[in-house]
Formats: sequence, C-alpha cells, structure tokens
Amino acid sequence: MKFLVEIELQFPAEMAVEEKAKVLEGHESRGGELIEDGTIAHIWRLTGKNGNVGVWEVEDPTALSAALDSMPSFPYMQTGIRALG
Repeated sequence: MKFLVEIELQFPAEMAVEEKAKVLEGHESRGGELIEDGTIAHIWRLTGKNGNVGVWEVEDPTALSAALDSMPSFPYMQTGIRALG
C-alpha cells in the first residue's frame, strides 16, 4: 500500500539543544534506513518548516504505524497520512 505522509517536527521550547540535536541525528539516520529499504519511496522537504512529505510503501497500515513508531523523533512528530489508491 502507498501512503502520502506529511511530517512536521515540533520540539518543546525547553528542550536542550544537545537533546534536540541527538533526536534530529536519529531522525535522519532512521529516515535513511527507511529510504534504503524502500519504505520511503519518495521524499521532499517542506520549505519553511521542520518537516517533509513523502510517499511511503508498506504492506498495510499496521506496517506504516510500526515504521513511523521506529523514528526516534516520533514523540515530536505531527503527521498527516492519506492512503493513495
């Protein structure tokens, strides 16, 4: 199944700079793994936002949920998800 997934990262104002950097590093690393294994088929940055939009290809909605949950940044992610025909 294909899904259009929009992600925007929203960090608490009181979050330490070092902690935020660590989360962002993990986000980039895990995102790269998901691109390599084909889970993220296409991805584009959102201008002026701390986020992206992409086409994710997974077996079913449960697999999509697991992939999103695997992101170190998951607690700070605001997501919009649409199933694509």
